[in-house]
Amino acid sequence: MFFIDSGVFIGLHNRRDDHHVQAKELVEKAFAGSMGGACTSDYVLDEVATYLRMRTSDPCLVAEAIDFIQNSGKINLLHIDRSVFASAKMCMEKYPSMPLSFTDWTIANLLESREIEYLLSFDSGFDSLRTIKKFSRLKRIEKI
Repeated sequence: MFFIDSGVFIGLHNRRDDHHVQAKELVEKAFAGSMGGACTSDYVLDEVATYLRMRTSDPCLVAEAIDFIQNSGKINLLHIDRSVFASAKMCMEKYPSMPLSFTDWTIANLLESREIEYLLSFDSGFDSLRTIKKFSRLKRIEKI
């Protein structure tokens, strides 16, 4: 199974995004490849909708992205539960110098708890997780 981060969805749906072509190729190859099924989280969905709404002011684009994540049948939408939330909060406090947002920490802890190895993301901040044993098997993929 692989997890898709917000930057990939933003690039996929926003033709003006710097990562549009790369995101499109990455998603197409990931869906066709051997990494298993795709998933993302409700927090990522929120980031995607908020970013697209604020940066493009195009409600149709926002609706398209939300619909793709929720209803395409290709993506399992995972929800951040209390345990993952608490783990993310603890990590954010324990590793304040890591270049990760709270949503990024929820992603890392969700992947660790679900034993998901692959993260499709353009966010190089995730690479810093390799220094923490708990997250050392996580592999960020930005090109296939």
